[in-house]
Amino acid sequence: MNEDTFHRIIDQLAEIKYSGTLMYHLYNEPLHDKRLPEFISYATKKLPQAVSRVCTNGDFLDMEMADKLIASGTAEIAVTDHNKVAGILASKLKSVIAKYPEYIHVNRIAESFLNNRGGAVILEKESTRDNCIIVYEEVKIDYQGNVLLCTADFYRSKIFGNINREHIIDIWKHPEYIRIRKNLRRGIADLAICRACSNLKKSKKLDVRQ
Repeated sequence: MNEDTFHRIIDQLAEIKYSGTLMYHLYNEPLHDKRLPEFISYATKKLPQAVSRVCTNGDFLDMEMADKLIASGTAEIAVTDHNKVAGILASKLKSVIAKYPEYIHVNRIAESFLNNRGGAVILEKESTRDNCIIVYEEVKIDYQGNVLLCTADFYRSKIFGNINREHIIDIWKHPEYIRIRKNLRRGIADLAICRACSNLKKSKKLDVRQ
């Protein structure tokens, strides 16, 4: 994501005094971008009531990066452990975790029930539910500024607007976006990606709309 787009997102959120959580990943490894601490510093300055949370696989998390992230205002660094053998990643990050135990947490993903990313991934163990409220809890913006329905939409099959051309509030209040969110909350899947999603597809309450 270029700096202008990122600043535009933060500036728009500052207009509404946003006080929720900011996350910096969407099918990417955020620590691979060396600008991340600078981005978080900007967000911390403009949105003092918001919380910056970084999710990483830990590959690029060393002491120098950890120092910069914490100094920039990062509230939490969530490290996802995808290794089949538990403990390998935690051992690698032992010194960093020891310095920032209140900030860095390692989560075992390999043992979790997973989402099939809107049907894009075949899984042995899937999570299921009767409805989807994630679309109410999060706004997903890709590196180009496109607003997507959720993290499952890897192929960007449905774009509701672009931050570079529209205000985030105008996009959020778009009638189609509102309708799809309301329906998902009731277990109604309007979009193909939702109909294929493991979060909904096995629910007995699922109402499929073509």
